[in-house]
Amino acid sequence: MTPDEIKQCIADIISTGDEIDRILEDDEAPTPAPAPPASSQDLDLLSSELAGRGLKMPAGYKMLLSVHNGVADLLPDLSFRSAREIIDSSEKDKAWRSFGAMHNFIVASGRTSAFGAFDPDTATSEGDMELVFVSEVGDVDRYAGVEEFLESRRRILVEDLALVKADRAMLADD
Repeated sequence: MTPDEIKQCIADIISTGDEIDRILEDDEAPTPAPAPPASSQDLDLLSSELAGRGLKMPAGYKMLLSVHNGVADLLPDLSFRSAREIIDSSEKDKAWRSFGAMHNFIVASGRTSAFGAFDPDTATSEGDMELVFVSEVGDVDRYAGVEEFLESRRRILVEDLALVKADRAMLADD
């Protein structure tokens, strides 16, 4: 994905989720809030921090941070962290040590025990690795990278919107 495609994909995720919430009259659902781009200094600091952990930053993730340095509430109860949040949370992230090396690169967390992380055990020589989301109950979803995750999230929401609209149309017919 290009930076413009990442930006558009996130905008689509937000607008589709907002439309679902509007139709379902869910006024309590938080609206995702993308941050401005990360500074080159923040990207360099994160790259250095990751190098100290023996990791490289995946190119797709660096591109995401260069478009949005974090996205609050992109998933229910999960926010994508900014570059500085990743650096500053390394001590707190040790709570997820039972999940192996993933605790070294947590990129999404929130108000529950669920989290998203890159899995260093899947790293290629270029630094690409799987993006893994672990739910509160331990369910695991794996994606080839941040791009596949974003595309999947957009597709799921578009499918959900079609189902919600069909359901509402059937209710109107009754």
